[in-house]
Amino acid sequence: MFILIDDLNTLFGDYGYLLDPLDIQNSARALQCSLLNWRHNSRIQINALEDALCIAIIMFIDQTVRETTSGSSPLHALAIQRLKEALSSIPIRPYGGERSDVFLWILTIGAIASLESVERSWYVREMLLVCSDFNVESAEALIGRLHYWGWVSLKLDGPVHSLWDTMIRSTVEM
Repeated sequence: MFILIDDLNTLFGDYGYLLDPLDIQNSARALQCSLLNWRHNSRIQINALEDALCIAIIMFIDQTVRETTSGSSPLHALAIQRLKEALSSIPIRPYGGERSDVFLWILTIGAIASLESVERSWYVREMLLVCSDFNVESAEALIGRLHYWGWVSLKLDGPVHSLWDTMIRSTVEM
């Protein structure tokens, strides 16, 4: 996954050499298929955090590879719902340090993906609680923590700022 992230950052950055976008798209889709296959055919019992991470990586790839950030598909809607179910079964309190950051990354990817979903309010509410619990006080602080777990700034920083604005508006409305 980190090779894909590096390729995407290179593709969207200004590093002076070109990567073939079709090769990146093929690699991304192959990784998604592998994750879907692993999740579906896993012979070992996977826990809720592993399940959530797998779904979040699939969603992350979708968010960073597709041309626009709007629109969704039935798979997209199902992934948002499944991620919510997996996250709902993970107790947040015992997570600290790196574990809190991976949980924050997973939840943020779901929140970004849920923009046009009926699940949006759940993700925003959870983001408010988790950011409060993990002492994240701004969109920039959130982005800083998310970079450690794989990030494509050009594609995801804007949606995080929009999410943060939504979180601020929702606290004012409470």
